[in-house]
Amino acid sequence: MVWDGEKLRSVAKDKGVSLSRLAEVLDVSRQTVNDWLRGQVPKGHHLIEMSRLLEVRPGYFFQTDTPAPISIPVHRKRGPAKLNERMKEETLKMAEQYQGFFKSAPEPGIVPVMRIERRD
Repeated sequence: MVWDGEKLRSVAKDKGVSLSRLAEVLDVSRQTVNDWLRGQVPKGHHLIEMSRLLEVRPGYFFQTDTPAPISIPVHRKRGPAKLNERMKEETLKMAEQYQGFFKSAPEPGIVPVMRIERRD
C-alpha cells in the first residue's frame, strides 16, 4: 500500500477542514501536514485521529496497487522520523524475510499480538 497525500487534501476540502485546523487538532506543525501531503506517511496515532476527524477509514489514504501479504512498520523511532528511500528498501527486504518465515511456519504460525496500556 502506498500513501496518497492528495487523498488527504481532497477529503479535508470535502469535509470543510482546513489543513491548518487539521494540524491544530492533531497537535502537529503545519509543516508536518505538508510532509504528509507530499508523501510522508503519518505515524499510526496521527493516522487514526485524522481518520476519525475526517470520518474515513485509515485505509482510505492508501493506494492499493499491489496486495501486500505482510505489513512492516517503516519507522520504529520515537520523535520525528522522516521516511527516506533507504528506510523503504530496508523495509521491503525485511518483509521478504518475514514472508518466507511465515510461509514455512507450522500452524498456528501466526498469533495475535495484544498491547497492554495498563498493567493493573
